[in-house]
Amino acid sequence: MNFYIRLFRFTGKIKKELAGKTAIGLLITATYILQAICMARGISSVFSRKDWLFLVLMITVSACCILARGFLIKRNEVVSKVTACRVKAHIREIIMDKILMLGPGYLSSVRSGNIQALVTDGIESLENFLVNYVPQLFIVFISAAFIVFYIVLLDPVVALVVFVGMLLAVFGPQIGMRFINKYILGYWQSYAVLNSQFIDAMQGMSTLKVFNASRKKGSELASDARRLYKKAVFETSISLTDSALITLAVSAGYAFSIAAGCWRVTGGHMQITELFTVMF
Repeated sequence: MNFYIRLFRFTGKIKKELAGKTAIGLLITATYILQAICMARGISSVFSRKDWLFLVLMITVSACCILARGFLIKRNEVVSKVTACRVKAHIREIIMDKILMLGPGYLSSVRSGNIQALVTDGIESLENFLVNYVPQLFIVFISAAFIVFYIVLLDPVVALVVFVGMLLAVFGPQIGMRFINKYILGYWQSYAVLNSQFIDAMQGMSTLKVFNASRKKGSELASDARRLYKKAVFETSISLTDSALITLAVSAGYAFSIAAGCWRVTGGHMQITELFTVMF
């Protein structure tokens, strides 16, 4: 956790961009919510035999939500790439200043492949966390709070079920994160070692050929690559298991909320229109 807190320091240069990305994300979520409400109202108007013009209006608003969401998603991707370029350039500048401050004595004691891997792939791996994960935290908590508040106005019992499902989806996978992180960290450490070895081999290829050691180095890299491949497959299976647990929690929360809504409708505590809103 301390590692993630330290990473938050790099967001200081992109606060405005992250705020804009969060706002766009909230607008995208709002289009989903508005579309769900319109679809629920439209379907309920069919059951209540309202004027067909109302159904047309709901369909039109839903279509506008879809079009607006497409535009917002495109804009969100543009902002993400621009923000990623800024923050990665800022981090690389910090690293280069640190290397220059340490002087040539430090560079002579470490492998050039490690330095290059850190400045290239090491920085690239931070993009998703700084540009996507951080804004998504605010989007999830704000939108979840609004959704739960809105469903509370419809029916408190269903809102409680939805809230419990959200908690399970967000915090349930955290139970096994220590176990999962161990394997993920091992994979990235192996990847960094192989990457630095490959860079060193490419830079020193002429020397390897002079001493007829290029084939031996190639076999060594191939063996390391096979080990990394096996770790990558295993790490992917672990990661997919974690994603499956999140999907299971979301699906279970949705199913139980619908079941609770049907129970409340049969008891006369909830209108069918409100049930449709929960469904969508």
